[in-house]
Amino acid sequence: MADKVTPAKGVVVKMWHQGLEMNCSLSVSVICDSKQVQGPKTLEKVGDCDFATQITHPAGCANVLTTHGNGLGWFSTLLIILLCLFGAYLIAGAAYRYFHLGIRGIDIIPNLEFWVNLPHRVQIKFTAVVVAFWCREGRPRPKEPTRPVGHEFWSNS
Repeated sequence: MADKVTPAKGVVVKMWHQGLEMNCSLSVSVICDSKQVQGPKTLEKVGDCDFATQITHPAGCANVLTTHGNGLGWFSTLLIILLCLFGAYLIAGAAYRYFHLGIRGIDIIPNLEFWVNLPHRVQIKFTAVVVAFWCREGRPRPKEPTRPVGHEFWSNS
């Protein structure tokens, strides 16, 4: 890039030749101009065998594909991978249970009992964490949750 702050200004193309006695190079600055093409007007000698020139061409207009801070982070990528693996697990398990075991209906879901009990297990674990922090501050212990029946999530006894 000709300018790292604004990459749309143009690009620099560097070419070199490494010989036994001399190393020569040519730097061509391609300045962005989407409406005109202008060839090199001068060829500057920068060193013993180093040269530089400048042209104007639409090819010098850089397309910035990504910038720092955009796109998916590592955590989003990890969640997408885990979600895809979970979907593959469900599809492969359901296909196996359907074709090899001949199971039909809702029972086709692999480990159905685990998935049915998961919300209750999460509730119990969450309550245990809340109780641990609640009692640490000297408050009375809240009532433990029981298995939900209908819309009742906490027992009164």
